Amino acid sequence: MAAPGEKKADKLGTWVRRALPGERFVYFRGFLARKPSEGRDALSLWNGGTVLLVQERHGCGDYSYIAVRSSQQRVKRVSYRDQR
Repeated sequence: MAAPGEKKADKLGTWVRRALPGERFVYFRGFLARKPSEGRDALSLWNGGTVLLVQERHGCGDYSYIAVRSSQQRVKRVSYRDQR
């Protein structure tokens, strides 16, 4: 368990080192577009293929942003640019 003063980004890092593939971690609740810096660490992990990022909508402007631990194999990202 994280220490009381530990930041959410630190908790995400601790979680990702211990998580098994398929496990989930809510790294932000609210509307991330208003605080994009809150998702920076999760985006870095996604770029590295460590996690998949999903959202769950609870209501207007109320979302859970969730990191899902990927398998040990690197996840290949495909962008729309790659498909042209």
